Amino acid sequence: MVMPQGIPEPVVITGASGQVGRALASELQRAGIRSKALVRKPAGLRDCLEYCDWMSSPEAESALASAGAVVHLAGNLKPANGDYTSANLKTTQRVANSISPTCCRRLIFLSFHGASISSKNQYLASKAQAEDILLTAGVPTTILRCCHIVGSPTHPGPTASSLIAGSSGVVKLIGSGSQRWAPLALRDVVAAIMASLVGEHDGLFDLQGPEVMELDELVTVLNPGKRLRRVHIPAPFAHLLRFTGLPEALIEVMLSDCFSDPGGSATKALSILGIEPTSLGQQWT
Repeated sequence: MVMPQGIPEPVVITGASGQVGRALASELQRAGIRSKALVRKPAGLRDCLEYCDWMSSPEAESALASAGAVVHLAGNLKPANGDYTSANLKTTQRVANSISPTCCRRLIFLSFHGASISSKNQYLASKAQAEDILLTAGVPTTILRCCHIVGSPTHPGPTASSLIAGSSGVVKLIGSGSQRWAPLALRDVVAAIMASLVGEHDGLFDLQGPEVMELDELVTVLNPGKRLRRVHIPAPFAHLLRFTGLPEALIEVMLSDCFSDPGGSATKALSILGIEPTSLGQQWT
């Protein structure tokens, strides 16, 4: 990745202990950019200053108030007790209330494909509500609505890890496996954030990978050379997983298609940001 110039410092990252946050902190460190990580509990991050209990910590609030840029990654598809208000809205309100329009030159929010105020899915609705909160914070804002994010073979991340077979060769899938996704490489998400930090990319960008594939195909990509046995959990039974603690909103997201039609904004956003899309098929071969 080419090192960008002109990123406002320090960059404050909420939810920095997650897949994207860790990768972003490392990339900023390689670029020589000062960053501060806001986390709920100690995460052992070595690439930036770390502030724990960030939702109540005065030090974390001061870090937000003096931030040159904020990358808001906090938010969860699988929050404790399915509480999307705490996971996605209260965290966003904390950011909006704490940042300073005179100091903060760029606010970036990682949202999700299909976010909509009118959605019956609590996760998608809360993401859209969070977008609206940030768009009224008085700071130039970039919203990145991403499809499912997949890491590298050495650091696959939570979504890919759930689709990788163990020694038995079994992969359990929610749904028929025919749901269509355009999974996005983690490296492209980090590149999009870096491009947004340095450029004047205001507004909403739908991001997806260059390959639209059925979930069964994605499993094949993520398990090269393995003999696999797929166990599909049909939708009617998948919804019963809510009794095991899986939020209904997560189940619905996993059962649904996640891509935009070719030629739409999602297929053009990466090029607008100056990013060559990564083929997961090539990356995982």
